Amino acid sequence: MPIGRIVIGRVYKVDTLPSGEKRYNFSTRKSLVVFGAQSVVRSKLAVDDEVESIVMAMAEGKAFS
Repeated sequence: MPIGRIVIGRVYKVDTLPSGEKRYNFSTRKSLVVFGAQSVVRSKLAVDDEVESIVMAMAEGKAFS
């Protein structure tokens, strides 16, 4: 991934080192694969429907979420 890219991840384990520092284990894949991402069926959307999403990118007035 390029530097500066915003990503969604999930911390799945925290280790405490002998020095007292913490090491975080995380995955950008586990967030979506294990815990899922709800999907919206575009063909069933109607005017005034409400859905929740996280906007990942915007381009030409359209949102990828």
